[in-house]
Amino acid sequence: MKGKKKRSLVWEHFNLIHENDKKGKPTDNWQCKHCYKKYKHQKSASTTNCMRHIEVCPILVKRGKKQKFFNPEKTNKQEVDDDASLYVHGAYDTIQLRSILAKFAITAELPFSIVEQPYFNIYSKALNPSHQKVSRKIIKEECMKVYQNEKDKLKKSFKKVQQIALTSDCWTSNQSIGYLCVTAHFIDEQWNLQHRIISFLDLDPPHTANVIADAISGTLVDWGIHKKIITITLDNAKANDVAASILKRSFENTNRLYFGGKFFHVRCCAHVLNLIVQDGLKRIDDAIGLIQNGIAYIRKSPSRLNIFAQIAHLLGVSSDRRLCSDVKTRWNSTYHMLDVAFHYRFVLHVFFRKDKGLEWSISDDDWNRYSKAKNILGVFENATKLFSGTSYPTSNVFLPAIVSIKRF
Repeated sequence: MKGKKKRSLVWEHFNLIHENDKKGKPTDNWQCKHCYKKYKHQKSASTTNCMRHIEVCPILVKRGKKQKFFNPEKTNKQEVDDDASLYVHGAYDTIQLRSILAKFAITAELPFSIVEQPYFNIYSKALNPSHQKVSRKIIKEECMKVYQNEKDKLKKSFKKVQQIALTSDCWTSNQSIGYLCVTAHFIDEQWNLQHRIISFLDLDPPHTANVIADAISGTLVDWGIHKKIITITLDNAKANDVAASILKRSFENTNRLYFGGKFFHVRCCAHVLNLIVQDGLKRIDDAIGLIQNGIAYIRKSPSRLNIFAQIAHLLGVSSDRRLCSDVKTRWNSTYHMLDVAFHYRFVLHVFFRKDKGLEWSISDDDWNRYSKAKNILGVFENATKLFSGTSYPTSNVFLPAIVSIKRF
């Protein structure tokens, strides 16, 4: 049996692009993924020029031929300087500068139209008289090139990973658009826990189990990791339970599922905590309602907020904390609402003693109950931060809180 034909090294560092030449005739060119230099695609399929370029590519030379992932949230000056050294070679290079400009738009979350603003181009021209204007369409294309380049690097790194765990969530935006996000978690070669978002797409309604399962399966096939999945963590929705069963059946033949797949579907601990706390909050809805109504009343009017701030200043209470209301779908917002209410406890009393627009009276006994509720919710807040982050607790950090709820 013949072995699999090896793929040329050129494909690792070059893209074959189809475009029109200066005369408008269609042509094929090789374009370096790193410095974007182009070479004409020879009909003889010769890639000699490309192979030579790999050895002298300024980007690869300065990287030591080791690729780094582009992090849109970089703030470390040294990391930014290191990135800059990969592109700045003393000579003006339009292609490389477009790539830098695209990363600038991504990291600063700017609209593509920024490159067409008059003073942006005046500023750029002042820095370098050779500056050439670019359109929003070009910058959009450059941003997609950055995305595709990073996706190619991540795909390559996945080849070295043996096992991958998934987390996924569905939700609906204010515009009634359904979204699905899939995150891959894995251990890299240096034994560091890594996580990467590999899919963020809009999901057509209805969000049935088959729709969810198909969307996740399509993502895994696209990334070439469908044979490396060992677990998936989902919320405790019925559709997710069925979707997990569908995915489990498709992964069983990989022989990578632990204990025959008994632990393939993991229920989201943070979501379980949410359900526990929401159930407990139902018992004290009436009591918390006084604070909810009071804060909502103040927040509805700019003039009331201004009076509230003036009272806080007269009482010597710091007004740097913003009055916040709770959200039914986010239990920890109730914790933050109570926490801020305690900070402004005396300010609230003075405000409603002067403003008779709302009947509002909270006794010391009520505040004592709120204090106990806040402390209980604080334990769950800390536990949720652990479950939702990368530091996982090894002991039961919220059992005392559950006991306290029963005594509340």
